[in-house]
Amino acid sequence: MTALESGFRLCFERYLAWLLRRSFRGVWIARDAAFPPGGFIAIANHSSWWDGFVPYALQRRVAPQTPFALMMASSQLRRFPYFRLGGAFGVDPARKRAAFASVEHAAASARSGAGVWIFPQGAIRPPYEPLRFARGYLHAARRADVPIVPVAIRLTMMEAQRPDAFVEIGEPLDPHDAECATRAPAAVRALLFSLDLDIARGTVFRNRSSLFERAAGVDDVVSRFAANAQRS
Repeated sequence: MTALESGFRLCFERYLAWLLRRSFRGVWIARDAAFPPGGFIAIANHSSWWDGFVPYALQRRVAPQTPFALMMASSQLRRFPYFRLGGAFGVDPARKRAAFASVEHAAASARSGAGVWIFPQGAIRPPYEPLRFARGYLHAARRADVPIVPVAIRLTMMEAQRPDAFVEIGEPLDPHDAECATRAPAAVRALLFSLDLDIARGTVFRNRSSLFERAAGVDDVVSRFAANAQRS
């Protein structure tokens, strides 16, 4: 890693921590959340603008020694080229040769020990739309001989001013399993279903902690005012 990359990532990490605290009540993960040692390919649903930022903060907390890489649309990377300094690399599914090169880059990064994040839906899709995954992640994992880690990300408004983000990390999958192309999206679907069920039951905060201490919102100020008024 160059000095420029190191400096960018340090500044970006601090900025992202501030941005997440300002934008969410919490980014919640299981207290025993973990990634496999060494390189891996993480796949997740893609339903919001935040989906590139949350994994960065998550991996920095859960596996801080594992280099981070993220596949994103080449058109977006051209708009925000400085993301390359944070580990992003582009993909253009409409150009087969370029897309193959991106898959090879993902494989090389994972083979060298990085956690490589891929959103196989290819674009932001409505949160409850059925998952349809392109298989580039599977080819990359097989080329690198690393596990595939299914991840679910769900953003929701609850009883607070700010939304909550929930992330669930699934069990690693063997990319060489003949049924992996079916099992990988099914695992993400199962994680999303489990999160949605916990949210509906009101049990979603059990055994979960936030990546950061939340900043006070208007709801907190009003609650404190009401509590002080009652004591007066």
